[in-house]
Amino acid sequence: TGQRPFLLDTVRWGTDWLLKASPQPNVLYGQVGTGSADHSFWGPPERMTMPRPSFRLDPTKPGTEVAGEAAAALAAAHLLFKSDDPAYAARLLERARSLF
Repeated sequence: TGQRPFLLDTVRWGTDWLLKASPQPNVLYGQVGTGSADHSFWGPPERMTMPRPSFRLDPTKPGTEVAGEAAAALAAAHLLFKSDDPAYAARLLERARSLF
């Protein structure tokens, strides 16, 4: 149906976010903002002016479930990109292994 480029673009948007959220081995930023402040704001995120702390996961502050889910998403996306963009797919798999 000609939708594959759109699928790849959509998945890449999410995997790029996960790559940026894990800037080095054994580190993943699992959340930005706090639920109470974010959910009380009724407007677009671009207009949020309140502090929005980020929460870092690493060996001293583990978040096994979040890191495992991110690793699984990156590994699954690796399979999707393997034939279309092998270099990107390899990067996804490398980061998935690092997070796992």
